[in-house]
Amino acid sequence: MGAGTIEACQCHMVISTSSWISCPVPYKKTDVIHQIASVPGAGVPGYLVANNHEAAGACLQWLLDRVVSPDDALREGRTPSFDQLVDVGSSAPARAGGVLFTPWLAGKRSPVDDRSARGGFHNLSLRTSRADMVRAALEGEAYNARWLHESVERFVKRRLEPIRVFGGGALSALWCQIHADVMDRSVEQLADPRRTGLRGAAMLAGLALGDIDRASVPTLVAVEATSRPDPSRRAVYDALYGEFPGLYKAQKATFGRLNRR
Repeated sequence: MGAGTIEACQCHMVISTSSWISCPVPYKKTDVIHQIASVPGAGVPGYLVANNHEAAGACLQWLLDRVVSPDDALREGRTPSFDQLVDVGSSAPARAGGVLFTPWLAGKRSPVDDRSARGGFHNLSLRTSRADMVRAALEGEAYNARWLHESVERFVKRRLEPIRVFGGGALSALWCQIHADVMDRSVEQLADPRRTGLRGAAMLAGLALGDIDRASVPTLVAVEATSRPDPSRRAVYDALYGEFPGLYKAQKATFGRLNRR
C-alpha cells in the first residue's frame, strides 16, 4: 500500500535490514521448495507474495562496524556514515575487480532455505582494495535479489517490471542503479523510502475511514527517480551472477558441517 503497488503483479522490493520482493496476486499459492507463498493481503486482489532475505542492509552495517571502522573509532563514535561507505564503493568500477560477496551472514530463507549458510568474500587478491570490497557488498546484495526475483517471476508466471524499491537502501542512487543493472529491470526509487510502511498504515486507515478511495492510492506515492539498466554493464554482471548460485551449492555441505547446532 505504501509503495502504491496495489494492482495485480505490480512489484516492489525492500532493501532494509532484511529484504524481500513482492506483488499482489489474486490467488493462494505456495512454493515450498523456494520458500515463496501468497498470503492474505489488504483488499483487492486479495493476496500478497511473501518471501525473505535474512540480511541485506544488515550486511552494510556489519561491514561498517566490523571491517571498515577500527575499534577505537567505534568506541569514540567516529564511525563513517552509510553515505560515506557507499561513496567508498562508488570509486570502484562495476564488477568490483572480480570480487564476489555472498550476503548470507544470517543464513538464507528464499529462494533457498538454509539457516546454516554464511557469507563471504570470494576471489580476493593482493590487488583487492577497500573500495572493491564495499562495491562487492553492494553488488552481492543485488545478485541475491536477482536470484530471488527470478524465482518470484516463475511463481507469478510473468515478468515483473518496473520494481519499486524502498527501505533505507533506497536512499542510495548508486545501489538502486546497481540493482537495475544486475537484475536487468527498471528500478523506481520512492521518495521518503524509509517511511513507506508508515505511509501504508496511514493509507489503510484512510481507506477504512472513507477519507481516501483505492483509486487515489497511487497518486499519493511519489517516485523520486528511475534507474534503468545500462546495457554496457550487462555482460559483466551476467558473468559474475552466473557464479553466484554456484557458490552456495559448492559450499552447502561445508556450511552444514561448520554450523551444525
